Amino acid sequence: MVPDASFFQHGWEPTGPHLERLFGSICERMGLDPDGVGLYVGESSIETQSNHTIASAGGSAAGLFHRDEQGRPVVGVSLDLIDEPITLTATLAHELAHVRLLHERRLTGEEEDHELTTEATAGLLGFGVFSANSAVRERDVQFSTGTGWSVGQLGYFRVQTWGALLGLLAHHRGEDRPPWASALTGSARRTMSATQRWLARR
Repeated sequence: MVPDASFFQHGWEPTGPHLERLFGSICERMGLDPDGVGLYVGESSIETQSNHTIASAGGSAAGLFHRDEQGRPVVGVSLDLIDEPITLTATLAHELAHVRLLHERRLTGEEEDHELTTEATAGLLGFGVFSANSAVRERDVQFSTGTGWSVGQLGYFRVQTWGALLGLLAHHRGEDRPPWASALTGSARRTMSATQRWLARR
């Protein structure tokens, strides 16, 4: 999957119907019934829901997975992401990968590397380009005294890690020049190409 018009077929607006449509598309791609997973958007920087916390960008997570009182899986995303559809997609894919791994009992959540496994799962199920392009998050910020700019990491992998992982995936599939690689930005694309070249020599 790549973040182009074929994925955002109806464009993107920060509205409930667009979010629900996006959520449904990601669920279906990841083999989930969207009616079987709850979704909510966390207000501001911190939101508490069912005794769980969802935190927005910064040093914290932008999404959350938990189960409700009936045991139904629920994912939450920060309101901060609503104007960033690519980052929003990557975050939803990560949380829905938790559903595939934790809710479906492939992992317990006690594994030391379960978040890294979850991140990789989201990528392998079709959302690696979204995640790689969102790994470095640059934003304009507004202060009481003026405006500024901030940059930070989103997710559990650095951009270069995503590039290496996607290079390994392409090599495993026998794809020398996969069409989706052109959608990668910056160092993710360069690292992917370097990984493919290194693997081809082995």
